[in-house]
Amino acid sequence: MAENRGVFRLRTLRTENVQGDGVPVTDAWVPPAPIATADASYMVGGLMNEYNSTNSASDVSSQTDKITYSSSTTSRLPGGNLDNPMYGGVGMSSLLAMYSGGGPNVPGLNPNQTNVRKLTYASETWALLPHATAGLKAEPKESTQGVGDGSNFGYWFGGVNAMDGSPRTSYTQKFTFAYESSSRVPGANLPYSFFGATAAGTQENAYVTGGENSGWSSFRTNVSKFTYSDETMADVPGLRLSDDKYKGYGEAAAANTQYIWYAGGSQTTPQGGAIKGQTTVSRIDMSADTIQESLPSTQLTYPTFKHGGVDNGSNGYFAGGSNWNGPSPGGPYSSANKLTFSNGTMAATPGANLTQAKSLMQTAGPRQYSTPSPGPGGSPYRWVDNLDPKTLNVGYWSGGGGSPTQTSTTNKVDFNSSWW
Repeated sequence: MAENRGVFRLRTLRTENVQGDGVPVTDAWVPPAPIATADASYMVGGLMNEYNSTNSASDVSSQTDKITYSSSTTSRLPGGNLDNPMYGGVGMSSLLAMYSGGGPNVPGLNPNQTNVRKLTYASETWALLPHATAGLKAEPKESTQGVGDGSNFGYWFGGVNAMDGSPRTSYTQKFTFAYESSSRVPGANLPYSFFGATAAGTQENAYVTGGENSGWSSFRTNVSKFTYSDETMADVPGLRLSDDKYKGYGEAAAANTQYIWYAGGSQTTPQGGAIKGQTTVSRIDMSADTIQESLPSTQLTYPTFKHGGVDNGSNGYFAGGSNWNGPSPGGPYSSANKLTFSNGTMAATPGANLTQAKSLMQTAGPRQYSTPSPGPGGSPYRWVDNLDPKTLNVGYWSGGGGSPTQTSTTNKVDFNSSWW
């Protein structure tokens, strides 16, 4: 076999491997810097009696509570009040901010509950976003809380929508963080209309469970799976909530990358039709689309529904809620329970109790549903896009200072006019 080392000229090699492969310096793209997120979650607003029987603004909270995972404590944000008290709306989170919108109309308050408000995590202050309402269906009371990839978009599902004549909806709605705008997702409706359902998931999928769609005797046990990549919704026929206690209404959820824990919820039996919270916890294994009902070693320490659930991928917190018809007191509650995902234990955590007793809060956090920290900073960008064009016309260099008697100098060259 003859040895053939190959013969080439440097000019040919240079041309073949370099020519045509470059891009203009102004068209070079760079990855975004990762974003470090706070290890905290937020529960916002809420209803401070069992049913707002007086239909009064005084029964509705404007406060923001912050749950800090490292210390298992909850504190009120002193400068974090909403400009308009609200309850029963939707909360969702990007890496940089929480968004809260919707909720029922309350006499004495701004009736336009399509408004969206933004809590910037760095300053922990709220701002009203009038431009963010485009596409947001009016009054999404008791829709699910938001899910999404944490970086680019959030989704939420269903809810009461009485302002267009439909008492309940089956809608899937999307909020794009970069544009702070919302829209319907065509073709991704759920198979039934509802409110009071629960949504939770990962960076790729969400599971939408239960809901009420025709009075207190019609709580749903359905489980549907929503895939972000192609924005499709599919019923999972082999996956159902427990039917014996109608756990599909008013639950709260917390999740890691494999499991979703569903805590509490309402039950109609065996109370003869009375609505009552419960302590049971179920768990969906997202890797196999299977469910374990009523985990015997994982129970809430108080019966509740319409409460809040948050997580950071390692632990979850369930707080607040109501419990109609006793035991006394029937709610609302300020109590908090901590769920440790690694061993499945639930414990009362008084230091994490809410600063007000309330239900139907908007909930979210930057590490919810195992969003990593630091998280991805978004899409790649051209380094020159936000650069003053004049900075490309000049250059600088420094020199000198080689001895105690010399001083360093900085020199400037204008590429358009200078030469040497």
